[in-house]
Amino acid sequence: MQLAASLPAPGACLGGFSWNAATIGGGESTFSGILAGFGFTGIVTILGLEIIERHQEAAAGLKLLFCAFLGLMVATYLLVLQSADENCLRTVSEGTIFGGILGTFVIIMLVALTWLVTTSNRHEDRVLQFLRELIGVGAGLVVLLLCTSSYSYLRATVPNGPPLATVVGIYLVGCILYVAGLPGIIRLRVPPLPARGRLRTSRKHQPGRAADPWRERTRTVDFCAWLALCYLAVAAACGSLVVGTTDQAWDPRPVHVIYIIAWSSVVAPLCVLASALRACAPDPAPGNHGAGSADAQA
Repeated sequence: MQLAASLPAPGACLGGFSWNAATIGGGESTFSGILAGFGFTGIVTILGLEIIERHQEAAAGLKLLFCAFLGLMVATYLLVLQSADENCLRTVSEGTIFGGILGTFVIIMLVALTWLVTTSNRHEDRVLQFLRELIGVGAGLVVLLLCTSSYSYLRATVPNGPPLATVVGIYLVGCILYVAGLPGIIRLRVPPLPARGRLRTSRKHQPGRAADPWRERTRTVDFCAWLALCYLAVAAACGSLVVGTTDQAWDPRPVHVIYIIAWSSVVAPLCVLASALRACAPDPAPGNHGAGSADAQA
Protein backbone atom coordinates (compact mmCIF):
# COMPACT_ATOMS: atom_id res chain seq x y z
CA MET A 1 0.00 0.00 0.00
CA GLN A 2 2.81 2.42 0.76
CA LEU A 3 4.46 1.66 -2.57
CA ALA A 4 1.23 2.25 -4.45
CA ALA A 5 0.68 5.53 -2.61
CA SER A 6 4.16 6.78 -3.56
CA LEU A 7 3.68 6.18 -7.27
CA PRO A 8 2.51 9.10 -9.45
CA ALA A 9 -1.08 9.14 -10.61
CA PRO A 10 -1.79 7.40 -13.93
CA GLY A 11 -0.85 9.69 -16.79
CA ALA A 12 0.83 12.21 -14.49
CA CYS A 13 4.31 11.61 -15.90
CA LEU A 14 4.34 11.98 -19.66
CA GLY A 15 7.78 10.46 -20.16
CA GLY A 16 10.85 11.74 -22.00
CA PHE A 17 12.61 12.96 -18.84
CA SER A 18 15.68 11.58 -17.12
CA TRP A 19 15.48 13.86 -14.06
CA ASN A 20 12.93 14.77 -11.43
CA ALA A 21 12.02 18.41 -11.95
CA ALA A 22 10.01 18.51 -8.73
CA THR A 23 13.06 17.50 -6.67
CA ILE A 24 15.17 20.09 -8.46
CA GLY A 25 12.60 22.77 -7.64
CA GLY A 26 12.81 21.96 -3.92
CA GLY A 27 16.58 22.40 -3.90
CA GLU A 28 16.47 25.58 -5.96
CA SER A 29 13.84 27.10 -3.66
CA THR A 30 16.17 26.64 -0.69
CA PHE A 31 19.07 28.14 -2.63
CA SER A 32 16.96 31.11 -3.74
CA GLY A 33 15.76 31.75 -0.19
CA ILE A 34 19.33 31.79 1.13
CA LEU A 35 20.37 34.29 -1.56
CA ALA A 36 17.37 36.47 -0.73
CA GLY A 37 18.67 36.57 2.85
CA PHE A 38 22.06 37.76 1.60
CA GLY A 39 20.30 40.48 -0.40
CA PHE A 40 18.42 41.62 2.70
CA THR A 41 21.72 41.74 4.59
CA GLY A 42 23.16 43.99 1.87
CA ILE A 43 20.17 46.32 2.18
CA VAL A 44 20.63 46.58 5.94
CA THR A 45 24.36 47.19 5.47
CA ILE A 46 23.82 50.15 3.14
CA LEU A 47 21.10 51.62 5.35
CA GLY A 48 23.47 51.40 8.33
CA LEU A 49 26.27 53.35 6.64
CA GLU A 50 26.81 56.99 7.49
CA ILE A 51 26.88 58.22 3.90
CA ILE A 52 27.82 61.84 3.33
CA GLU A 53 29.24 62.16 -0.16
CA ARG A 54 28.26 58.93 -1.95
CA HIS A 55 24.51 59.01 -1.49
CA GLN A 56 23.74 58.50 -5.20
CA GLU A 57 26.00 55.46 -5.39
CA ALA A 58 24.30 54.07 -2.28
CA ALA A 59 20.89 54.75 -3.84
CA ALA A 60 21.91 52.84 -6.97
CA GLY A 61 22.99 49.86 -4.89
CA LEU A 62 19.76 49.95 -2.87
CA LYS A 63 17.60 49.97 -6.00
CA LEU A 64 19.31 46.87 -7.36
CA LEU A 65 19.27 45.11 -3.99
CA PHE A 66 15.55 45.81 -3.60
CA CYS A 67 14.93 44.29 -7.04
CA ALA A 68 17.16 41.30 -6.29
CA PHE A 69 15.50 40.67 -2.93
CA LEU A 70 11.99 40.82 -4.41
CA GLY A 71 12.94 38.68 -7.41
CA LEU A 72 14.58 35.99 -5.30
CA MET A 73 11.66 35.90 -2.86
CA VAL A 74 9.19 35.48 -5.73
CA ALA A 75 11.43 32.79 -7.25
CA THR A 76 11.49 30.97 -3.91
CA TYR A 77 7.70 30.89 -3.73
CA LEU A 78 7.31 29.75 -7.33
CA LEU A 79 9.95 27.04 -6.97
CA VAL A 80 8.13 25.71 -3.90
CA LEU A 81 5.03 25.37 -6.08
CA GLN A 82 7.12 23.53 -8.68
CA SER A 83 8.43 21.08 -6.08
CA ALA A 84 4.84 20.06 -5.22
CA ASP A 85 3.81 19.34 -8.82
CA GLU A 86 3.51 15.72 -10.02
CA ASN A 87 2.99 16.27 -13.75
CA CYS A 88 6.41 15.86 -15.37
CA LEU A 89 5.77 18.04 -18.41
CA ARG A 90 4.12 20.84 -16.45
CA THR A 91 6.83 20.72 -13.79
CA VAL A 92 9.70 20.97 -16.25
CA SER A 93 7.88 23.82 -18.00
CA GLU A 94 7.66 25.65 -14.69
CA GLY A 95 11.33 25.00 -14.01
CA THR A 96 12.33 26.46 -17.37
CA ILE A 97 10.48 29.70 -16.58
CA PHE A 98 11.49 29.97 -12.93
CA GLY A 99 15.14 29.18 -13.63
CA GLY A 100 15.39 32.36 -15.68
CA ILE A 101 14.11 34.40 -12.73
CA LEU A 102 16.60 32.82 -10.34
CA GLY A 103 19.65 33.23 -12.59
CA THR A 104 18.83 36.81 -13.58
CA PHE A 105 18.29 38.17 -10.08
CA VAL A 106 21.42 36.47 -8.76
CA ILE A 107 23.43 38.54 -11.26
CA ILE A 108 21.50 41.69 -10.31
CA MET A 109 22.43 41.12 -6.66
CA LEU A 110 26.10 40.78 -7.63
CA VAL A 111 25.91 43.97 -9.68
CA ALA A 112 24.46 45.74 -6.63
CA LEU A 113 27.57 44.69 -4.71
CA THR A 114 29.73 46.77 -7.08
CA TRP A 115 27.86 49.86 -5.90
CA LEU A 116 28.22 48.73 -2.29
CA VAL A 117 31.99 48.48 -2.80
CA THR A 118 32.04 52.02 -4.21
CA THR A 119 29.85 53.38 -1.43
CA SER A 120 32.14 51.87 1.22
CA ASN A 121 35.30 53.26 -0.46
CA ARG A 122 36.69 49.74 -0.92
CA HIS A 123 37.53 50.06 -4.61
CA GLU A 124 41.28 50.37 -4.18
CA ASP A 125 43.74 47.66 -5.32
CA ARG A 126 41.51 46.63 -8.24
CA VAL A 127 38.81 45.18 -5.96
CA LEU A 128 36.02 46.69 -8.02
CA GLN A 129 37.55 45.58 -11.30
CA PHE A 130 37.98 42.04 -9.97
CA LEU A 131 34.33 41.98 -8.87
CA ARG A 132 33.17 43.11 -12.32
CA GLU A 133 35.29 40.40 -13.96
CA LEU A 134 33.82 37.87 -11.56
CA ILE A 135 30.34 39.04 -12.52
CA GLY A 136 31.25 38.64 -16.18
CA VAL A 137 32.30 35.03 -15.62
CA GLY A 138 29.18 34.33 -13.57
CA ALA A 139 26.95 35.93 -16.19
CA GLY A 140 28.55 33.76 -18.86
CA LEU A 141 27.72 30.66 -16.82
CA VAL A 142 24.14 31.86 -16.38
CA VAL A 143 23.82 32.39 -20.13
CA LEU A 144 25.15 28.90 -20.79
CA LEU A 145 22.83 27.34 -18.21
CA LEU A 146 19.74 29.14 -19.48
CA CYS A 147 20.44 28.20 -23.10
CA THR A 148 21.15 24.60 -22.13
CA SER A 149 18.01 24.51 -20.00
CA SER A 150 15.83 25.62 -22.92
CA TYR A 151 17.54 23.18 -25.28
CA SER A 152 17.13 20.29 -22.82
CA TYR A 153 13.50 21.27 -22.32
CA LEU A 154 12.83 21.12 -26.05
CA ARG A 155 14.74 17.88 -26.46
CA ALA A 156 12.68 16.22 -23.72
CA THR A 157 9.27 17.56 -24.73
CA VAL A 158 9.22 17.94 -28.52
CA PRO A 159 8.77 14.67 -30.44
CA ASN A 160 12.07 13.72 -32.15
CA GLY A 161 13.70 16.77 -30.57
CA PRO A 162 14.01 20.35 -31.86
CA PRO A 163 15.49 21.09 -35.30
CA LEU A 164 19.16 22.01 -35.48
CA ALA A 165 18.34 25.58 -36.53
CA THR A 166 16.41 26.11 -33.29
CA VAL A 167 19.27 24.81 -31.17
CA VAL A 168 21.81 27.03 -32.96
CA GLY A 169 19.45 29.99 -32.68
CA ILE A 170 19.07 29.58 -28.92
CA TYR A 171 22.81 29.58 -28.27
CA LEU A 172 23.41 32.36 -30.81
CA VAL A 173 20.86 34.62 -29.12
CA GLY A 174 22.50 33.87 -25.79
CA CYS A 175 25.94 34.85 -27.11
CA ILE A 176 24.63 38.06 -28.70
CA LEU A 177 22.87 39.24 -25.55
CA TYR A 178 25.90 38.39 -23.42
CA VAL A 179 28.21 40.36 -25.68
CA ALA A 180 25.75 43.27 -25.56
CA GLY A 181 26.32 43.55 -21.82
CA LEU A 182 30.12 43.25 -21.87
CA PRO A 183 30.81 47.03 -22.12
CA GLY A 184 29.46 47.33 -18.60
CA ILE A 185 32.08 45.06 -17.01
CA ILE A 186 35.24 46.31 -18.72
CA ARG A 187 37.50 48.68 -16.83
CA LEU A 188 35.67 51.98 -16.67
CA ARG A 189 36.75 55.09 -14.86
CA VAL A 190 34.79 58.19 -14.01
CA PRO A 191 36.81 61.34 -14.83
CA PRO A 192 37.60 63.65 -11.92
CA LEU A 193 34.86 66.12 -11.17
CA PRO A 194 35.54 69.75 -12.14
CA ALA A 195 36.45 72.29 -9.52
CA ARG A 196 33.69 74.14 -7.73
CA GLY A 197 33.97 77.24 -9.84
CA ARG A 198 34.05 75.28 -13.12
CA LEU A 199 31.10 73.04 -12.36
CA ARG A 200 28.42 75.65 -12.91
CA THR A 201 30.26 76.93 -15.99
CA SER A 202 30.25 73.50 -17.60
CA ARG A 203 26.53 73.15 -16.94
CA LYS A 204 25.81 76.60 -18.31
CA HIS A 205 27.85 76.46 -21.50
CA GLN A 206 27.38 72.79 -22.28
CA PRO A 207 23.71 72.13 -21.71
CA GLY A 208 23.78 69.12 -24.02
CA ARG A 209 26.28 67.23 -21.87
CA ALA A 210 25.88 65.80 -18.42
CA ALA A 211 28.14 67.62 -15.96
CA ASP A 212 28.05 64.61 -13.64
CA PRO A 213 29.27 61.36 -15.32
CA TRP A 214 27.95 59.33 -12.40
CA ARG A 215 24.41 60.43 -13.19
CA GLU A 216 24.52 58.77 -16.59
CA ARG A 217 25.61 55.55 -14.91
CA THR A 218 22.81 55.68 -12.35
CA ARG A 219 20.29 56.18 -15.15
CA THR A 220 21.41 52.81 -16.45
CA VAL A 221 20.70 51.42 -12.99
CA ASP A 222 17.17 52.84 -13.08
CA PHE A 223 16.54 51.29 -16.49
CA CYS A 224 17.85 47.92 -15.30
CA ALA A 225 15.71 48.01 -12.15
CA TRP A 226 12.47 48.77 -13.98
CA LEU A 227 13.22 46.27 -16.75
CA ALA A 228 13.91 43.59 -14.15
CA LEU A 229 10.66 44.34 -12.31
CA CYS A 230 8.66 44.19 -15.55
CA TYR A 231 10.28 40.88 -16.45
CA LEU A 232 9.56 39.54 -12.97
CA ALA A 233 5.88 40.48 -13.22
CA VAL A 234 5.44 38.89 -16.66
CA ALA A 235 7.43 35.74 -15.83
CA ALA A 236 5.59 35.24 -12.53
CA ALA A 237 2.22 35.70 -14.26
CA CYS A 238 3.11 33.25 -17.03
CA GLY A 239 4.48 30.76 -14.52
CA SER A 240 1.30 31.02 -12.48
CA LEU A 241 -0.76 30.28 -15.60
CA VAL A 242 1.33 27.18 -16.24
CA VAL A 243 0.93 26.07 -12.62
CA GLY A 244 -2.84 26.48 -12.87
CA THR A 245 -3.29 24.31 -15.97
CA THR A 246 -4.80 20.84 -15.71
CA ASP A 247 -3.13 17.56 -16.63
CA GLN A 248 -5.41 17.26 -19.66
CA ALA A 249 -3.99 20.50 -21.06
CA TRP A 250 -0.60 18.78 -21.54
CA ASP A 251 -1.86 15.63 -23.23
CA PRO A 252 -1.39 15.76 -26.18
CA ARG A 253 1.62 18.01 -25.79
CA PRO A 254 1.03 21.62 -26.93
CA VAL A 255 4.18 21.95 -29.05
CA HIS A 256 3.57 25.61 -29.92
CA VAL A 257 3.29 26.49 -26.20
CA ILE A 258 6.48 24.54 -25.50
CA TYR A 259 8.40 26.54 -28.11
CA ILE A 260 7.07 29.82 -26.71
CA ILE A 261 8.20 28.86 -23.20
CA ALA A 262 11.63 27.74 -24.43
CA TRP A 263 12.35 30.91 -26.42
CA SER A 264 10.93 33.37 -23.90
CA SER A 265 12.92 31.69 -21.12
CA VAL A 266 16.10 32.61 -23.00
CA VAL A 267 15.40 35.99 -24.59
CA ALA A 268 13.57 37.74 -21.72
CA PRO A 269 15.95 36.98 -18.83
CA LEU A 270 19.07 37.55 -20.94
CA CYS A 271 17.84 41.00 -22.00
CA VAL A 272 17.59 41.87 -18.31
CA LEU A 273 21.00 40.30 -17.68
CA ALA A 274 22.59 42.41 -20.43
CA SER A 275 21.15 45.59 -18.92
CA ALA A 276 22.38 44.47 -15.48
CA LEU A 277 25.95 44.06 -16.73
CA ARG A 278 25.83 47.58 -18.12
CA ALA A 279 24.72 48.84 -14.70
CA CYS A 280 27.94 47.84 -12.90
CA ALA A 281 29.62 50.60 -10.92
CA PRO A 282 32.63 52.18 -12.67
CA ASP A 283 36.03 52.85 -11.13
CA PRO A 284 36.13 56.28 -9.48
CA ALA A 285 39.13 58.29 -10.58
CA PRO A 286 41.60 59.42 -7.91
CA GLY A 287 40.18 62.39 -6.10
CA ASN A 288 36.66 61.77 -7.34
CA HIS A 289 34.23 61.78 -4.43
CA GLY A 290 31.21 60.69 -6.42
CA ALA A 291 27.96 62.22 -7.41
CA GLY A 292 27.03 63.33 -3.95
CA SER A 293 29.91 65.81 -3.75
CA ALA A 294 29.02 67.16 -7.17
CA ASP A 295 25.51 67.92 -6.04
CA ALA A 296 26.83 69.48 -2.86
CA GLN A 297 29.21 71.70 -4.82
CA ALA A 298 26.41 72.77 -7.14
